[in-house]
Amino acid sequence: APSGTWMWVSQCLPAPELRRNEWYNDYLLKIGVDDGLGVRLFESASHSVIFGISHGVGRAPFAEADVAALRGLLEPLAKAARLHTELHSLGWRSSVALRALDQLAAGVIVTDGEGRVIELNRAAERIVRRGDGLTMRNGRLDAAGVLESEKLAKLIAAAEPRSAPAIGRMRIRRRNGRPAYILTVAPLGAELAANERALAMILVADPDALSPSESD
Repeated sequence: APSGTWMWVSQCLPAPELRRNEWYNDYLLKIGVDDGLGVRLFESASHSVIFGISHGVGRAPFAEADVAALRGLLEPLAKAARLHTELHSLGWRSSVALRALDQLAAGVIVTDGEGRVIELNRAAERIVRRGDGLTMRNGRLDAAGVLESEKLAKLIAAAEPRSAPAIGRMRIRRRNGRPAYILTVAPLGAELAANERALAMILVADPDALSPSESD
């Protein structure tokens, strides 16, 4: 039956067929169920959400008023099923994306417009843990040097969707004279803004990261 169509188990098959049906006789009746009302709430290419209520053997029939009230729940139940399925799918895609980012040699850091760190991949975690140029203070991305810290904050703020978002680049000096980190700060788009705060993606080129060989 199409989505949104309520169906009784007892009406899906003619009575003679129902009496011979193995699923009905060897499963439903044996667990104490002689009928049920069900509906397909939502269906996508990968998911089908079905809701049903069973009727116990020897119980009084479902009252028409109760069945009508149940049918009145179809729309909110269908919306809940669709939302749950879509959120599950988003979570799955997000996990795949994070796994992919973890394979990169470059550090990837996502912050809001005030520099609060929302997500970072493994390479970025290693860079921040070193504390030799980039750091986190009270959950915010920061640079060790004062001038570099101010410039980084300005580049992140430039991702503000209400202004003309811009891509910025800068160097972050490191201790002991080691090669500097090269940062690229890019806006992620106004449609991804959280709580009206812009999101920025910071790519960190780590000169210490192993690069693939020519044969690789």
